[in-house]
Formats: sequence, C-alpha cells, structure tokens
Amino acid sequence: MKQSSIDEADECADGASMAVVNAVAARRNVDPLELPPLYDWIDPEALDALFDPPEEAANRRLEFVYDGHLVTVEGSDCTILVDGTPVTGDFEYVELGDE
Repeated sequence: MKQSSIDEADECADGASMAVVNAVAARRNVDPLELPPLYDWIDPEALDALFDPPEEAANRRLEFVYDGHLVTVEGSDCTILVDGTPVTGDFEYVELGDE
C-alpha cells in the first residue's frame, strides 16, 4: 500500500489544480494518476491563477464538477470541498497488483 496526504496548512502549495486532483483522489481512495485529466473539466492554469497569490484570494470561491464530484475551492487558505465535505489528512490506496 502507498500513502499520500493532503497538508491542511498548505493545501495549494503546488497549485489549486493539484490540490483538487489530490482531494478527489483522497475522496475516492485512489491514486491521483487514476483520475482523468482535470483539463477535461476546467483549465488548470486558470484555476491556479485564481487562487494565487493566496492573500488576494480571500473572498474567492469557485465550484465546478470534476469527474462526477462537486468541487469547491475557496479562500486564501485554499479550502477544498468534494461533494460538500472537506478532504484533508492521510489516506491509503491500493495499487493494482497489490493485495
């Protein structure tokens, strides 16, 4: 088993787009690479730009659907909600072939 985590204090350190993919993967308990490309739903560069720099994103909120999940990104702390639930902390996923 592999482990991955989402750091609550710095969810968007690698950009809001990566945080969204990681949050949806955590919600599904799968490897982020198993998800379809985010750009099929939203422009990742535009998403990153909207929440960077964080100090200018305090009153920003964006909702969109990504692969069947309602995703909300909001505020300067880049809070990510998937289907209305915050996704933070550690999760585990099983790679194909692992038992």
